[in-house]
Amino acid sequence: ISPDQVAWIKSELASAQVPVIVLMHHHLTPCSFDGMDAIMLRNADDIATLLAQSGKVRHIINGQIHRTIFTSIHGMPVSMIKSTCDQMPLVIGPGSSGLSVDEPAAFGVLLLSHTGAILHSEDVGLPNRTTATERDT
Repeated sequence: ISPDQVAWIKSELASAQVPVIVLMHHHLTPCSFDGMDAIMLRNADDIATLLAQSGKVRHIINGQIHRTIFTSIHGMPVSMIKSTCDQMPLVIGPGSSGLSVDEPAAFGVLLLSHTGAILHSEDVGLPNRTTATERDT
């Protein structure tokens, strides 16, 4: 993230009057996939420190990994969600960032309310899937 973008983030956080949820592509915390961690945000720790020091960030949500992962950084919860296209296989340690596995695509649904946020991850393209309405008839 460039110095101009860092200045913008600082300004936005300073003026925020409500808790903040950060949505971003690149990950700020290692995911244990060496190939993906090699391409994580270069100034990730600086950005994570900035977000934490604001005291306003309640959750960070990112993609890039194309796998559902939950972790935290500097006390802030982090959710990484799957992609609408190819998925990263569960290959802890050595491996390329270009690995892909034939798993269902997914998308996230973020529900916001005055009491907090809920993040759902919905797989799509699963074979023989029925809805609750179809099962109940």
